[in-house]
Amino acid sequence: MSRVVIGRTSDAHMTPELIDGMFRLRHRVFRELLGWDVESHDGRERDRFDALDPVYIVAHDEDRQEVVGCWRLIPTTGPYMLRDVFPQLLRGGSAPRDPHIWEVSRFATALGARGGSQADFGPVALQMIWKAVDFCLQNDVQSFITATSVDLERRWHAVGVPTKRLGDGQVELLGNVPSVACWVDVGEEMLRFLEIKSGVRPERIKGHSPGGGSSGSG
Repeated sequence: MSRVVIGRTSDAHMTPELIDGMFRLRHRVFRELLGWDVESHDGRERDRFDALDPVYIVAHDEDRQEVVGCWRLIPTTGPYMLRDVFPQLLRGGSAPRDPHIWEVSRFATALGARGGSQADFGPVALQMIWKAVDFCLQNDVQSFITATSVDLERRWHAVGVPTKRLGDGQVELLGNVPSVACWVDVGEEMLRFLEIKSGVRPERIKGHSPGGGSSGSG
């Protein structure tokens, strides 16, 4: 059984074991599986955006005692990946800078995690998406953006998450992966659909503020 939690590293429930497991999973997925040129040391993948006090979503398999999924949320009011690392994906569009728009990045699930894989929206991935949407609704985050592969974009659509491409919408190659920048508007209708699709309704998150502090695909 998987437990999905959300928070910042300073939150008590985001234990050092969970955070360490998240960085280890990111190393396995992005460095070893996908072969991306990412910053990875001692089997843990981190980048400069992890120093910005982001909100993390972490899925932990209680039976296997390991992290099997993760995601990162960062407000667009400061540095973020799409603007500062992959601006070519904007395709002539403007990089958002708005407290009501957050970026989601570093989406990953472990191979074999309850039927899912890194590029598959299985039950673990659906629970993480549910958490992200719930967080947005509770914190007046009206939209999120992401740099993603075309394959993952199709999977968003398959689970009922409507996306639109930024700029002129043309595909760019990141390495050999066809990629785009996507915008997702968040609403209660999407949350209800995800509750049905995932078959679970995790406890609602309390006390998080997009303004900072620890109240906690690219």
